[in-house]
Amino acid sequence: MSADGKLSTQLRPEPGKHLPQSEESDPLHEDAEAQYTVCAKSISGTPTKVTINVRDPALSSSPPLPAGTGPHFFRREGFPDTSSSFEEQRSQHISSSPQVETTVSSSPPGTPEIEIAELEDIDGHYGPTVWRTSGSMMDFLDLQHHLLRQFPYCDTYANPVHAIAAISNAMTHGGLGDGQLLHKLAMWIEDYLRQTKHAASQWFNMVTEQRDFWEKVPNIVTELVRRRQFEEKFFRSIDLDGEPYEDNRQYLEDFLCAYAALTARMVHIDCQTLIENAEDLAVTPDLVSPNYLRVLQFLFCSPRDLPLWKMLNNTYNYSFLLTIESILNRFTHPSSSGLRHMSQYVDLILDRSQSQPTTVTDIWQPINTTSRIAHYLSKTNLQPSSIDMTAPTFQTFQFFRTLEVKIQKFITKQVSSLSLELTKALLTELTLILNNVLGADPSLAEAMLPTITELEQETNLEDRVMLAQYSWRFSTCKNCIMKGRMEIRVFGIETMQDDLVAVFQRYISKGPKDLHMIPGYLSDAILSSKLVDYLVGVDSHPQLIHRSKNIVGFLVVTHKYTEVASDVIWKSVSSSQDSRTIDAILEMLHGILNLMDYGQLLYLCGKLNNLSMRYFDPRMIVHCKLLLENLVRKWADQGVSYGTKLDMPPYHLCLRLLRTAVSDPSLIPNRKREICQFALEELRNLTKIGPTDADRASIYEMCIDDISKRSPMASGSMAAINVLLDQDTEDNIERFVDVSTFTALIIGELATFTEVEGPTNASSPEVYDALSVRLSLLQKIIIYAADTITPVLAHKFWESMLGEYALDDYARDSAWGMLARALSSSHMKNSFLELCVTEHLPQLKPCFFTSGVLSFAEKVVQHETRSLRLTETNQRIVSSPPGAELLWHLALVVPNPSIGSKAASMLVKSYLNASLAQGAEDPMGDDPNARLVERCIQQLIQASTRLKKYSDGTSSGEEDSMVIIPSDDDVSAEKICFARSLSILKEFMQEIRTRYPASPASASIPQSPYSINGDKVEIQYQGFNGSKITARRIVEFGNHSTYADFVTLLTKLTGFSKFSLIAGGQRIDYAVAKDMTIEDLKLNQKGLLLVRKIPDAEAIPEQIFTAGLTPLEAEVMKHFHELYELLGMEEQQAKDVYDFLGTFPPHEDITAMVCYGESQTALIFTHDEPYKTLYSVYALRYCLARQLQEVIGPSIL
Repeated sequence: MSADGKLSTQLRPEPGKHLPQSEESDPLHEDAEAQYTVCAKSISGTPTKVTINVRDPALSSSPPLPAGTGPHFFRREGFPDTSSSFEEQRSQHISSSPQVETTVSSSPPGTPEIEIAELEDIDGHYGPTVWRTSGSMMDFLDLQHHLLRQFPYCDTYANPVHAIAAISNAMTHGGLGDGQLLHKLAMWIEDYLRQTKHAASQWFNMVTEQRDFWEKVPNIVTELVRRRQFEEKFFRSIDLDGEPYEDNRQYLEDFLCAYAALTARMVHIDCQTLIENAEDLAVTPDLVSPNYLRVLQFLFCSPRDLPLWKMLNNTYNYSFLLTIESILNRFTHPSSSGLRHMSQYVDLILDRSQSQPTTVTDIWQPINTTSRIAHYLSKTNLQPSSIDMTAPTFQTFQFFRTLEVKIQKFITKQVSSLSLELTKALLTELTLILNNVLGADPSLAEAMLPTITELEQETNLEDRVMLAQYSWRFSTCKNCIMKGRMEIRVFGIETMQDDLVAVFQRYISKGPKDLHMIPGYLSDAILSSKLVDYLVGVDSHPQLIHRSKNIVGFLVVTHKYTEVASDVIWKSVSSSQDSRTIDAILEMLHGILNLMDYGQLLYLCGKLNNLSMRYFDPRMIVHCKLLLENLVRKWADQGVSYGTKLDMPPYHLCLRLLRTAVSDPSLIPNRKREICQFALEELRNLTKIGPTDADRASIYEMCIDDISKRSPMASGSMAAINVLLDQDTEDNIERFVDVSTFTALIIGELATFTEVEGPTNASSPEVYDALSVRLSLLQKIIIYAADTITPVLAHKFWESMLGEYALDDYARDSAWGMLARALSSSHMKNSFLELCVTEHLPQLKPCFFTSGVLSFAEKVVQHETRSLRLTETNQRIVSSPPGAELLWHLALVVPNPSIGSKAASMLVKSYLNASLAQGAEDPMGDDPNARLVERCIQQLIQASTRLKKYSDGTSSGEEDSMVIIPSDDDVSAEKICFARSLSILKEFMQEIRTRYPASPASASIPQSPYSINGDKVEIQYQGFNGSKITARRIVEFGNHSTYADFVTLLTKLTGFSKFSLIAGGQRIDYAVAKDMTIEDLKLNQKGLLLVRKIPDAEAIPEQIFTAGLTPLEAEVMKHFHELYELLGMEEQQAKDVYDFLGTFPPHEDITAMVCYGESQTALIFTHDEPYKTLYSVYALRYCLARQLQEVIGPSIL
């Protein structure tokens, strides 16, 4: 401050320059002389200053609080309905407030009466106050102009707007000196508020008339709070003598308090504006307080968020909390009533937003300001000695109540302006305000809990505060859920779930065993409000249901969940027609099953027993599975309390699903199969831990009764008995049933089943499933009680399942598979299975054999092999391998070519394996193999003889000559026997040659016809014929022999008529090297020789060079003449025999006749038997090839 009373030079404009002025934007400058003229006219005599009072009967100052108000008052009476007082006030203003014109030319009718008081004379001597009446609004506008001319440094900067700009700059960067600037600002604001106090009806006009000025007032505070330091003389510390200097920090506090009061005035003005325009919804209200509130929020920040507080605290050790306390006191003082005006302001804005939704954003400045005030209140210990410090807390609480009551009404009325985002934000802010208010004054918690019980009153204050918070949030969320729009309902249920989870984690999961008051109170509130009934009731929405698991689960963990809740839930499942609702309920249950105890789970299991089968879709099956898993787990945890065996409801559930699903015609086959598979699996698991013997016997009794009555549920009952028999082995099954009677019942039911279902439903999936159940049960009888199957029952089974009365080939395959499994599981002698192999199977008509018989035959071979090892350990050589007779029968009799060929292959392998098991040194010459050869040839001869008789019409040979007239089946059977016998013989010889490549039969190339010339050397070679590669071989040869001789030998050894030879990585040119010796070429020193066949070269038949026969081949050739005669059969049989004989060298008898002319040509090359002619040609080729080799020598054929 300079000596002349002006701002320091830092705030002055440069010499010769003036701040820009605009007549339109600076009305203060334009009307300066008029203002002073008015002032001069209003002064008579010596008075120099005036005070203007406005007496408006409609608008009066805020009345003091009535006696008894405050926290204790509300503890007795509950919360007052603050919104109703606002409504009444709004109605009063709308009906009685005069309509004030804004024109300045004259005073319109209804303008409030204005009185001007002459307060002091020019000499400063005070006398009696003299009042005079002003009849026009212009007097207040003139007063405002006069007061604005009094604004600090207005004269220096020409008008108050420019003065504010200079002051704002000084607040951040200028020197504040000893604080006089702040003092003047504070005094001016307080003087303005005081002198315009009674002009409430003109406040809005006064602000808008000087809008440029009033909009810039908050900038002063904005720049001040950004300040980084003060001058030394502004804040003084302690002097050297220990006596503190007087500083001017009070000026800072006074200024900020004055600004808080001015902000309250602006909020009050906006409340008037909203009331006056309550019915004019076409106009957007002109609000003046938002910017003031935005700046006021800064003052309630912590030093971390506000640079001013941080600087004062760290640099000057200034207790900013006291300043905030003063600001709050000034803002909430009855003369300002800032919080009450903000409550009214928010209430009015929300009302207006119902018809003008865009205005709803104007609530956030008051809400944010109140939230920061509440936060400050909770962190500061206010001193009640200077003022009633409960007032700010209580007014903040009133703000909360006003807002939350309005929000509850909006939710109930489903006001469109209350969007989901707005609801979330409001709930968050209201929660913060409530938490902080209760933290500042915990006694207010009791006002939030009008229905608190005596037990809850005995708890500590901290718990009651937490209960009040959770209780309010629960009530709000419940209102959202039950009365809001869908998106609000979803938000409400999610928020409530989060709160309940937080309560669980705080008070239950880690708390004592006794239930704490807060979770107990909330669970009672859930029950009393019937929230569960609403959330999971029949009329609920799936989006709400599947989000409600934590709410229902909270009842479970607080032990308030009862069977009534289960009844409500299950009623929705059983009566809902919407699959989405059912899915949502099941999903909700899945989230709480792990929380339920054994009894609750058992009750839900019982509910499933009464549910219609149409509800058992995949989702319901998953639910049943989870329910049973949790039930078993709880039983294991609490087994001692509930007995050693599981109770019956889960068994009843599985049995019901099994028995009912198979008999319910409304279920599709796939659904039936899914249900039965699930029930079987679960029953199998459950029978490991129960039931009791008495309950088990009752299950047997019920199931056997179904079977005896041929009930539609018989298949399900058989499936259940199947599962029980897995646990009740042969040692204890007799405790529950008479096994002989049971066997007769099952086989008799099986025969009846095939008889009934065969003509109509043979290929139905349901029939196949039912058949599988019966065969599985019969398999257990065969394994554990084969002696109870009498010959009569065995015959009935065979005819019903494999013979004439079987359903179809699929059923026969199923029966063969069952017999195979039973045989595989029978480790001892089984009378029924032996009867099947020795008597029933040979008598079965060939047309009834299916591919399933092969698996049975395989198991027969394995079983007999195992039995043979156990009974004949000292003598391992046998005449025929195990199961051979069965395989012979299948290979020679079954008309199906696939079955016959596979049986033939199994037969060959069984003989070969038997020879290996016996450990013979020469497996190709042992008796079993020779018997196979002998048997095949004899069967060929016998079949050919019968076919000849059939074709010639030969008599039977009896005394009464009778011509045989064969049936087609007889002829076909003999042809099959002939073809299969020959096929077995060919396959057997081929396997012998493959398994033993070192035998004479496979070493097919003779040595060179030339003698060793020179020293004997060994040469290694390997043949390549396209992708086929021979094994590496070694040949002995003379080193003086020529390369041409060696090529001739390789031709014989490889069978390649043309080839290339690579030695040492280089190809040998035949034309150059043919006369060179092996020694010259050093072939024995070049490693492996590669012999590559020329692609288009003819192959030399290997059998031409075969030398010698194996014992088995010799055994075959002993019967050459019988086989040769078979070449005269029908074409197909003759061709098969010719192909077989072609795998041997030509017989010497035929060779002699062809090569040496020992017979006439007509006998050798006959026209009637072409395959005999072809065999003669084959022998002739063989002879010619040998003669050419002997005569021509080394030439390549």
